[in-house]
Amino acid sequence: MSRFLVIVVSFIYLSSLADLFRPEAEHFHPNVPIVWAVTNKLPSHVEVYETVQTNFSNAALSNAMAMGSFKPIDISSQSKDLIIFESRKNTVLVRCLKISQPQGSVDYFKSQTNYASIHGVPSFDETKRLALEYLRLFGGDTNQVSLKPSSRTEQTVSSYDKRGGTMTNKAVSARGIILSRSLNGIDCSDSLFIEFGNDATVIMLKLNWRYLKPHELIKTPGKNEILNMLKAGKAAVLPNVNGDDVPADARSFRIVEATPVYRLQNAKDVVYPFTDFEVIAESKTNAASFYIECPLVPISDHF
Repeated sequence: MSRFLVIVVSFIYLSSLADLFRPEAEHFHPNVPIVWAVTNKLPSHVEVYETVQTNFSNAALSNAMAMGSFKPIDISSQSKDLIIFESRKNTVLVRCLKISQPQGSVDYFKSQTNYASIHGVPSFDETKRLALEYLRLFGGDTNQVSLKPSSRTEQTVSSYDKRGGTMTNKAVSARGIILSRSLNGIDCSDSLFIEFGNDATVIMLKLNWRYLKPHELIKTPGKNEILNMLKAGKAAVLPNVNGDDVPADARSFRIVEATPVYRLQNAKDVVYPFTDFEVIAESKTNAASFYIECPLVPISDHF
């Protein structure tokens, strides 16, 4: 009897991964009163970092090649910024490894197509332990892993006696986890996403963990200075993920939460922290929440 397979991928606590692919934000230009109603405390001082040319150690490069069973002969493309390894079977790409020194990134993919035999897929606890070990293997500092709950993924395969028929079996074919980076207690856009299949074999890995060194410790601006920055148009509206769009008929804005964060996607020479603000826009008939971001340091005064 033939079997019909259905593959389902479930994402749990996936806000971190979504945050990595946010589109460009638009500037926030308030024309009504802004009220500071933040209850959480921002740090008194924040560190500005310098970006450092990432040079993976020979051990880290060897570990990356060993993960995909690659040899120098498997190099398909190489430049000073990027090296690519590929393995094909009958012209079909089955494994691919990309290493970028400037970005501090490792990107790996392994095709997993044999779902008839599933075995040795690690539990979520084991997945986290293995993820930390792989982070060490590539030179990442495990002490910088965020203490917030990790995002997790799970892929299942269901078997049916026929298309549209009765399910005969359901098994977990892969589990993954996202470890986000934290710098002095402030979350960072750097992360490790890793997914394991049969016998805890890595089937996907995306590492972004740039080398940084402290540049300057700066006093965090107070609420009045932050409000002046917002009124001067120094903030940007974050894309609508869980909040609403900025209502055009807002009569006032109330800032209720402030979350500092480092974003490294487009960082060049220095990395400074931003603050994500949750804002309640109050109109005549209702209230709607949206999010804005603003530099946590007065950039023009320092750079």
